[in-house]
Amino acid sequence: MTPDQLVAAYGDGQREFPEMDLTNIDLFEADLPNIQLPGCCLVNGYLPYANLSQANLSNLHGYRAHLQDANLYGARLDAADLRETLLTRACLRSSSLVSANLAGADLTRADLRGANLQGANLQGAKLNRALMEHANLVGAKLKGCSLFRAVAVDVTGAIYDVTTIDPNGHYYGL
Repeated sequence: MTPDQLVAAYGDGQREFPEMDLTNIDLFEADLPNIQLPGCCLVNGYLPYANLSQANLSNLHGYRAHLQDANLYGARLDAADLRETLLTRACLRSSSLVSANLAGADLTRADLRGANLQGANLQGAKLNRALMEHANLVGAKLKGCSLFRAVAVDVTGAIYDVTTIDPNGHYYGL
């Protein structure tokens, strides 16, 4: 499906696009709130500034997708594969990322307030200056993760080690 076809179908009222192959799709600034894309392939997708608020992106394959400045407020990203994805300045407020794989992702300055990251893999991810008030990190894997200058981060119940950088720029446990 081309970007124009997807946007046209969405404009005609279609909201469900399960398990579609959207590899390399360009949806720059697309306005697609409440879209249902469970199990879709968005590998290398280009979606900066897209509005995907309240979307269902569970089990998404979004390896190396570009979602910087995207609005993912209240989105479901449970078990999504977002390894090495650009999520800089993205709004993930109140989103569910339970068991999501965000290894190596860049979440610098992302808004994760109230997000559920329980059991998520954040190994090697950058959460520098991220807003993390009330984010649930229980069981989240933070090894090698950078939380430098992250705001209101609570790592209680998270899995981290001496390779994890705390909000003050120090390695945890040293």
